Amino acid sequence: VLAMYTRRGGKAAAHSILPSCENIGVVSYLLVQTFESFYRRQFRQTRSKDMHLGIKRFAHLPSASFRTQIPGATGSDIKVSAANIEIGQAAYNIFRAL
Repeated sequence: VLAMYTRRGGKAAAHSILPSCENIGVVSYLLVQTFESFYRRQFRQTRSKDMHLGIKRFAHLPSASFRTQIPGATGSDIKVSAANIEIGQAAYNIFRAL
């Protein structure tokens, strides 16, 4: 997650950046970097069809698209390298179910 947005002050109010959040219900949009499933629990930041361009993909997700939180997301459960992320088994089981 790169940024969170919320709307305060009614229906016609503008969205504003939310620096931190205790309750996901107040978030109206998330700006996220997307990753492609690569091999089992590994995900890469550059999709295979964009590999020749070397570009990363981002998405602006509305609140209806929020899925789930990675369970037990500690430093030992997520391994980050230069171009890949590897998630733990519990998070991978949720990914497969989705």
